[in-house]
Amino acid sequence: MRLPGPKNPKNKQNLRPVAKVGLGNRGSLAYCYWNWGLLAREQHDHDMESEKLTAALDLFTELKMPRERDEVRAELEKTTAKTVN
Repeated sequence: MRLPGPKNPKNKQNLRPVAKVGLGNRGSLAYCYWNWGLLAREQHDHDMESEKLTAALDLFTELKMPRERDEVRAELEKTTAKTVN
């Protein structure tokens, strides 16, 4: 299962995030990135997993959402632990 998006998802240039997102939608975007990162993990796409989880972490930090930030950070630590082992 692939996420909706460009026909060639390996072309990173086509995966630019939306440039202008209203502040109310930034939380939704962070949740989207979080889920996208977890889906990428299931698909063994470790680069995309790390990229999307990092984007979610940055947004949750910016929006001062500590519970979500901490949960995403824990997921990123799992990712890092897998690549180190």
